[in-house]
Amino acid sequence: MSENASIAVIGGGLTGCVLFWSLQGRGHDVYLCHRPTQYAASSASMGLLSPLSGPRLAPIWQMTSTIPFSHQFYTALQKKIGEPIYQPISLKRYISDQNRKQVEKRLSMRETAPYISQLSSDCYLIHEAAMIDITSLCQYTHQYADDIGAMIDIDSLNSSDEFHSIDCRGAYMMHSEIWSGLGFRAAFGENAIIEVTHTLNAPLQSHGWTLIPIDQHQLWVGSTYRWDIDDCEQRYDTSSELEEAISQLAKKQLFDSNWTIKHIKSGIRPIIEGRLPVFGPHPYLKRQWTINGLGSKGTAWAPYVVDQFMTLFETNVCAHPKRLPKANWRNEHKKV
Repeated sequence: MSENASIAVIGGGLTGCVLFWSLQGRGHDVYLCHRPTQYAASSASMGLLSPLSGPRLAPIWQMTSTIPFSHQFYTALQKKIGEPIYQPISLKRYISDQNRKQVEKRLSMRETAPYISQLSSDCYLIHEAAMIDITSLCQYTHQYADDIGAMIDIDSLNSSDEFHSIDCRGAYMMHSEIWSGLGFRAAFGENAIIEVTHTLNAPLQSHGWTLIPIDQHQLWVGSTYRWDIDDCEQRYDTSSELEEAISQLAKKQLFDSNWTIKHIKSGIRPIIEGRLPVFGPHPYLKRQWTINGLGSKGTAWAPYVVDQFMTLFETNVCAHPKRLPKANWRNEHKKV
């Protein structure tokens, strides 16, 4: 990397904002390029950080490194910006009968035991979880970048070779000609803010659905998923599925049956083969970089992945070579 080169972070979602703060903290001349998009994943994200994921509570990629690093990062960023964006929690998880034996094994596994305890035959408590207010984090970052003159328009990059460009636009990169070799897929999801008479005391997950109390009478419920997405500007209506799920959750007496949907949030997440993040330089183009593929675990992964990217960017040393774009490039796109 050229010592004097300026850096343009393309995409002002969670990953782009985390990268912006990290680059600035290390003294780089960094700019943020953000163009609001209708179905950006960060604008619809529920902001849940959890070390264990999925119906069988599997440990996320690089869990033992990611979780402490992410907690440390969000704590420090909250102190720096003076906004309440970070809330440590213990997350209650209800497990189906078919996954119970597999989940019980997590209690005795060395890697996962510190992160889980059992409350009942079908209910577990996930430790070292957190809620991140992604909307506030991103809004503050955009305003700060604008205030210091570090917000630039993407069109100005197309005619400039003065920048290292780091593309963090998530699923919207699936339409990028220069990054098409990564073979992006996308998942569309919706969640709802509902009004209830009495809400929960704390966040919980039940049979694939997340419920987060907002205040005494509002609850955030999500998310639906559709995996056959090829257009990042189109809404794929899953409201009927969402309403049916809310009805079933109400029948489990997780909240009262007198509920009303007040607002639906829609977002499209990026997916790369293996459902793991990809970060590093373009295999064939100079000064083009990316961080992508964080998907539904972006809240947990973003700080750690950005830190690993920074090491690669500054030293050309990568601790995770299988996560490089070159290692994930499709054969039919070897040349751009």
